[in-house]
Amino acid sequence: MRQTLYSLLLFFCSFNVYSHSGLHDLLVIADSSIKAYPDSAELFLDRGEWYRLHGDFTLAEKDYQVADSLKPHWNAVNYCRASLLKASKKNHEALKFIKKYLEEEPKSINGMSLKGEVLLKLGRKKEANKTFLQLIRIHKSPPPHLYYETALLFLNLKDTASSLHWLDEGLKKVGKIDLLLELKKEVYLGKGQVQEALAILTEQFKGRKNKVRYYYQQGRIWRQFKKIKKSKRAFQNALMYYDSIPKRVSESTVYIALKDSIEWSLRLTPQK
Repeated sequence: MRQTLYSLLLFFCSFNVYSHSGLHDLLVIADSSIKAYPDSAELFLDRGEWYRLHGDFTLAEKDYQVADSLKPHWNAVNYCRASLLKASKKNHEALKFIKKYLEEEPKSINGMSLKGEVLLKLGRKKEANKTFLQLIRIHKSPPPHLYYETALLFLNLKDTASSLHWLDEGLKKVGKIDLLLELKKEVYLGKGQVQEALAILTEQFKGRKNKVRYYYQQGRIWRQFKKIKKSKRAFQNALMYYDSIPKRVSESTVYIALKDSIEWSLRLTPQK
């Protein structure tokens, strides 16, 4: 039980795949482990991370202090403290700790990603862009989610130009995958650029014989911008294609639900 869960923690931090009840259970396990191994810096650090994710920042810092005293100069504590300070909206202090962490781990994916996020919070977009570029260059074959998460961070700051830049970089480097195309389409829709969004939708469904989803999504886009006739025509086209697909597909649970959605969308579309 003394083996650290630190790597797992970083995964959870990066993708937010945790729940309140799950964290409570992990804290109970951590308490029992620490009673059995009170000299384990790893276990205190693990519990500190669970506390941070649980929102108990004071208890998290106490555990980081214990971990630091049991294992002085342990660099992982710098990363965890930076994460805690970022969560506490103390970004200037967070940046100091993440820089210390990166001095020892200059190619840490999690460390550079955290640094980029903190720089964005501080409004230092040029430095953040440079950090994300370095992060991507570390990978020989950068995974699509790196571009996606970077673009999403800028989008959340309402910097659509930077968001589109990173999406275009990703589409150029890893190919035209739906994850990136979908976000790019949403960026254009947010800017009110309907034709650009529709062009991406067409790109997504290029070469696919089954056009049901294509016309359904097209109808929703037109309806969003109050183009009623075009919206209605797209939904009607979706139903027409639905009737032409093989029964083994059309009678699947997914496609029955899709047909219901199309018919419901038509009913909700004004007649004039």
